[in-house]
Amino acid sequence: EDPTFGGAEWSDSTPKLVQTKIIQSFENAGLAVARSSENVTADNQLFLDLRKFQLSASAARSAEVEFGAKVVSANGRLLGTRIFECNSAPKSVNAAGTVHALNEAFGKCATQLVQWTTNLIR
Repeated sequence: EDPTFGGAEWSDSTPKLVQTKIIQSFENAGLAVARSSENVTADNQLFLDLRKFQLSASAARSAEVEFGAKVVSANGRLLGTRIFECNSAPKSVNAAGTVHALNEAFGKCATQLVQWTTNLIR
């Protein structure tokens, strides 16, 4: 509803960008990870369901990031599931402020995901 974002849309590559940033988060934490396209046999798999990646249009504007995560062992056993939801208030409601707030919210969720996953599989 804000004219600053008139006609704005996410591209179809947003989920791939999120996947790439999640992988980088694990790599930055010193953990060995591989993309499914690399045809590597892994001990565990992480499945993500991107649910929210948006700026709330309510009176108290907030960047919202939410995704569901499942960790499955190589033999197909479900090791754990969790919903990650993080928010960040933009300092300004323009493109730069929104991007910063979304990055901040995503960073919080990515950090929580890496910590949770690491604890789950060790």
